[in-house]
Amino acid sequence: MKVAAFLPTYNEAGNIGRIIDEILALKCSPHVLVIDDQSPDGTGQIVQEKAAADSRIHFISRLPPRGRGLAGRDGFSWFQAHPEFDLLVEMDADFSHQPKYIDDFVQHIGEADVLIGSRFAEGGGETGRPWSRQLISAAANKYLGFVLKTKVKDCTSGFRTFTQKSLSGIDFTKYKSTGPTIVTEVLFDLIRRKRKIAEYPIIFEERAWGDSKLSWKVLVRSLFFPLGMRFAKLFK
Repeated sequence: MKVAAFLPTYNEAGNIGRIIDEILALKCSPHVLVIDDQSPDGTGQIVQEKAAADSRIHFISRLPPRGRGLAGRDGFSWFQAHPEFDLLVEMDADFSHQPKYIDDFVQHIGEADVLIGSRFAEGGGETGRPWSRQLISAAANKYLGFVLKTKVKDCTSGFRTFTQKSLSGIDFTKYKSTGPTIVTEVLFDLIRRKRKIAEYPIIFEERAWGDSKLSWKVLVRSLFFPLGMRFAKLFK
């Protein structure tokens, strides 16, 4: 199968070159799609230089406004517009999502429409993060499982593999998320469309370089956003 690894980036200059190299070296020979929000640290320039030397690297520099959700929409739309790719692997560029799992995802997706890299599936876990952050993640996923009415164990995972079928018919311009809530908005939409979702255990690691973009404000918004989606569906 033809695979594209999708990396939305903002200020990942210390990670992006090495993670692209590790992805390109994988057995499944994936392409790499980087969508950058005009990072001031030079992330975009690094990717452009690598793309000039390797046709498997695709680069998009987004115009403002910036946001994880906006970049996500563009990445999913790019995949829809390139049906020559069978799978899109969405992942972070900070090595919290290890590239080595991509070969496993390709091998194990089977008949599922979506395969989620899951910390909470049997055999999964986290390393390098304080227990308080791990506790928050576990509680948030229990909460989201209840709100979204799903048996998915890792609802907040941004390490996911999509087939073309899974995103068929979705108009991402109608999505509301501009930030990290894109992860749960996509999941909610896939559940609503009755896509077949599977999970594969991963070890989530602390980022290799740079600062986390997660703040308490973002976290609170991420918890209330799914309630809005649920009520909107009920009243609609």
